[in-house]
Amino acid sequence: MRPQVALPSILIAVLLGVFALAGCGGGGGDDASASELIKQTFGNDAQLKSGRIGLGLNADLKSGSVQASVDARFSQGTSGQLPLLDGTLKLDSGNAGTIEAGAISLGDKGYITVGGQAFAVPAADWENFVEGYLADQKEADKERASQATLSSLGIHPEQWLVDPKKAGDGEIAGEKTIHLTAGVDVAKMVADVAKVAKKSGASNQISALGTGIKSASVEIDTGADDHRLRQLQIHMELNSGTLDLRITYSDLDQPQEITAPKDARPMAELTQALQQALGTGADGTSTTPQGAGGNDAKYLECLQAAGDDVAKVQDCAKYL
Repeated sequence: MRPQVALPSILIAVLLGVFALAGCGGGGGDDASASELIKQTFGNDAQLKSGRIGLGLNADLKSGSVQASVDARFSQGTSGQLPLLDGTLKLDSGNAGTIEAGAISLGDKGYITVGGQAFAVPAADWENFVEGYLADQKEADKERASQATLSSLGIHPEQWLVDPKKAGDGEIAGEKTIHLTAGVDVAKMVADVAKVAKKSGASNQISALGTGIKSASVEIDTGADDHRLRQLQIHMELNSGTLDLRITYSDLDQPQEITAPKDARPMAELTQALQQALGTGADGTSTTPQGAGGNDAKYLECLQAAGDDVAKVQDCAKYL
């Protein structure tokens, strides 16, 4: 039996998760030491009003390679509403193929995009999602008070970075930066991230990953003038390969135009197509014969390429 298709909810949650990172430090003199720059970068309570956030993951493991990225434009909405968002998630898992999808939030409405085609999230579903998101944010606000950036997630890099050093000047998205490097106390880093993962029930997986980390290092680009985080890169040497994580900020507090997509189709069409691709019936039971399902990735790729061409969508059935 396979689970019900939950891509719309998962995708929106992943993309909206970038807003928990939407705060950047600032302040301090230009002659600050590397340690002082790190404290200023991660310790300020300034919140981003708008901009772009990029997330990247590159895993090169014995079992295979995985690449994933998120690129999102956002603008903080009014109180009691979700932020405005236009983001895209790309996932490439080698032989399994590439999947690209996106999410758009207008605060009071939401959309999922696949292959350039937008699908409108039903009003009732969107309302439930908004209520859950805002409830989580309200609870998080109580815990974090004036914390910011990664601290808003309960992650405190300044506590597990070791021997930070200035490594010259840099540039991220046209902004001049101060480039910093540091080692990592792996045990402290894993314990820090596991606290956050506990809320999603993934703390055991994070702790298991920690036992497989041989070493780790960090590179940080902080604004040369404002000491606000522009990029954080973490490289990990694992027993099974390497893992690289990246968070990039750009267009800080610059206006972002986020509008409703044209010709959005009902979400039911996407849900039905995904259920067919994954061999899942409306009741959640598998409709795929034993041994089938190897073409799921090809079917999803075909759907992305078909867009809103009904004939091409129907032709994708050959992969089922």
